[in-house]
Amino acid sequence: MRPVRRLRKALMVAALALAALQARGQEAPAPEAAPAAPAAPTAPAAPNPVPAPEIVSRSEELKLELRQIVDRSAPDPTELEIGTKLPELSSKLIERSARANELFESSISLEALADISSEWRARSEGLTAWRQALTRRAVGIEAEIDNLQRLEDVWEATRDSAAAAGLPQSTRDRVAETLQALNEMQKQVKRRRTHILALQNDVAQEELVVSGVLDRVASLKKELQSRLFARDEPPLWSPEAYTRAADAAPLRERVRTNVFESIGELREFMRLDANRFLWMSVIFVFVLVALMVARARVTQWAAEDPTLGATARIFTRPVSSAIVVSMLSAQFASTRTTTVATDLEALILLGPMLRLLPRELYGGLRFGIFGLALLFVFGSLRALVGGVPIVERYRLLFEALGGVALYAYMLRPNNASHFVEVGRFGSAVVPVTRVALGVLVFAALANVIGMVSVSRLLVRGTLSATYGAVAAYALARIAAGAVTATLRSSALRHLRLVRDHGALVRRRIVTFLYWSAALGWVIASLRLFRIGDDVFGALKRFVTAKLEVGTVSISLGEVLAFFATLWIAATLSRFLRFVLDEDVLPRVSLPRGVPAAISTGAHYVILLIGFMLAIGAAGIDLSRFSLLAGAFGVGIGFGLQNVVNNFVSGLILLFERPVQTGDTIEVGTIVGEVRRIGIRSSTVRTAEGADVIVPNANLISDRVVNWTFSDRLRRVDVNVGVGQDSDPEKVIALLVATGRANPEVLQIPEPVAFFTGFGDSALNFSLRVWTRFEIYPRVSSELGVAVNAALRGAGIEIPYPQRDMNLKVTPGGPEFPFPRGGNPTS
Repeated sequence: MRPVRRLRKALMVAALALAALQARGQEAPAPEAAPAAPAAPTAPAAPNPVPAPEIVSRSEELKLELRQIVDRSAPDPTELEIGTKLPELSSKLIERSARANELFESSISLEALADISSEWRARSEGLTAWRQALTRRAVGIEAEIDNLQRLEDVWEATRDSAAAAGLPQSTRDRVAETLQALNEMQKQVKRRRTHILALQNDVAQEELVVSGVLDRVASLKKELQSRLFARDEPPLWSPEAYTRAADAAPLRERVRTNVFESIGELREFMRLDANRFLWMSVIFVFVLVALMVARARVTQWAAEDPTLGATARIFTRPVSSAIVVSMLSAQFASTRTTTVATDLEALILLGPMLRLLPRELYGGLRFGIFGLALLFVFGSLRALVGGVPIVERYRLLFEALGGVALYAYMLRPNNASHFVEVGRFGSAVVPVTRVALGVLVFAALANVIGMVSVSRLLVRGTLSATYGAVAAYALARIAAGAVTATLRSSALRHLRLVRDHGALVRRRIVTFLYWSAALGWVIASLRLFRIGDDVFGALKRFVTAKLEVGTVSISLGEVLAFFATLWIAATLSRFLRFVLDEDVLPRVSLPRGVPAAISTGAHYVILLIGFMLAIGAAGIDLSRFSLLAGAFGVGIGFGLQNVVNNFVSGLILLFERPVQTGDTIEVGTIVGEVRRIGIRSSTVRTAEGADVIVPNANLISDRVVNWTFSDRLRRVDVNVGVGQDSDPEKVIALLVATGRANPEVLQIPEPVAFFTGFGDSALNFSLRVWTRFEIYPRVSSELGVAVNAALRGAGIEIPYPQRDMNLKVTPGGPEFPFPRGGNPTS
């Protein structure tokens, strides 16, 4: 039994040892630390009392500070305005909301909803501005209260300290007076806070009223749009269509009521948007004065240059041009408007715009243009008969059929050709007119069968879009005329950019203006047909839709943003380079080659910045892009060594400038002028007229002879040989005199001549002169001719090469073909 017990004990000991070893091999995880108990809020430090020697001076300083607090907490103009106008506005909102609810309960149109939305959005913006101003004011008042509380704590501690220290009674009385002043000021400022918070609450209550009306407008708009193509009235041939007309008030009474309501809406619009009319007045006066000042000069230019007739038409009608610019600019600056205000502005604009149209359109299109104008005037009277449905339907039918007739007249072949003559976008008028014709035909049919809402929308949208096209064209013509006159002014003619490239600058600016006008017209037309929000929303959803493949996510908008940013950067770079090269750098005295380096460097920097912005616009994380750029750089190092080598060599050429644009170089067998140093290669123009593309690396690594590196001088050598019996000193003097006689030869360094050695049959001399590099071939030719003439005139022989030939005749040799002692015959 004992051996068995011993064996069991041994096994138990071994098992315990093995378990201990395993436990030591695996570190037990440390127990999680118990969450720290939340720190007890520290009591604010006790304020330090004012030292006894400073009590008097600090008390006087506090009085000054309290007077400043009174000034800062006093009501500001905005608060006074709110307090004065808010009661009136509250009663006005009750009245206008009741009127809006009446319209909501009736058969309201989309146009009426747009008017209500415009009015109440203006009110909402005004109330929001008031609330934000009161919030800022309340924050400032609260800061003043906190500051007063801090000061009160300090002076209370000072009072206790003064009593404990046994300071004189006068000092303790001053402390008590200071505390009393602080207490009174706190009460006053807190009353101001209470007043401001009350105003905030009142403004918020009015905002609730406004938001309720706007919510109702939004819901009704959705409802009307959902049943836009539904039949909302009986057909015109149905007797039911005339029942409501019989039940309605008499037409005269209804027209009178509509007139008064329209006047009231117009007054309310002018009150809500008074800044609009101030802006229009300022722009009108400014444009009118500018056009009248420049009219005489532009008229003189037009008399000298017939192509400026269209520009002169803008300046000879300054009042019409000023009206168009001021009213259209006001519409762009403030989109809030009502139907009555829009119709009134359109009627005012109609005459000036017709006066500014080009004469080319008045040939065969006079009837169509004035017919559309009268049709638009007739349509502007819709507010007067809006309460009688049958009358409004016949008015819409007349507008639609009249528009169909006028558009068909303008699409006749003889008339349509006039649109092409007016210039840019003229060819696009014909297809757009065909579309408008089809829309009006559909609108007339829709009205007849009872789809009055869609007919109203299409008729008004089509005619308003036509009117908008004329307005956009007139505004673009005015802007183009102003650009033309500005570029021809004496102030800008001093600029080399305008003087040498004025036509190019004008063409680019005018193109931008016309494209901007076309884009603005398209956006405005979409909004006229009430589909702008839907179109822009669909485009936004389309371009922001994500295409995900694995971990890669990309959208069309990001791709467009990437390429658009690159295009903008490239365009900006080209424009800046053009301005630097043509106007800025030529005015600055810089060493040769530095302007090209600055221009090219700016070009590369803008492209690099544009590329980085394009990467960010595409939604690519720049930290990840750095890793990709590193890997891409390794790939470039192996696969595109020559391209990178040429690029780096181009940068070296750009900044070190061993070779510059305009230099004449000799590299290998190529001799010519450097015309361009590009990103990969340079262009060398040879004397024969060939453009040779030389890689930049060759200009850095190969042997290059630069004839114009330090200056643009060239030595011309004229070598000549004279007879051996000639006087060398006389020949040298003659050569030097010949060199000095040429006006293109530089006198410093002066011309020199050297005796270079003895030839077989002549004495050799060399005339060496310096001249400008550009004319050295001509100077070399002129000097050769002059040296020849001078030597002949001085009787100095230019010998021909002479050879003595001795013939040895042997007996029995061959016979010669000429007699002995004679001359050869052939």
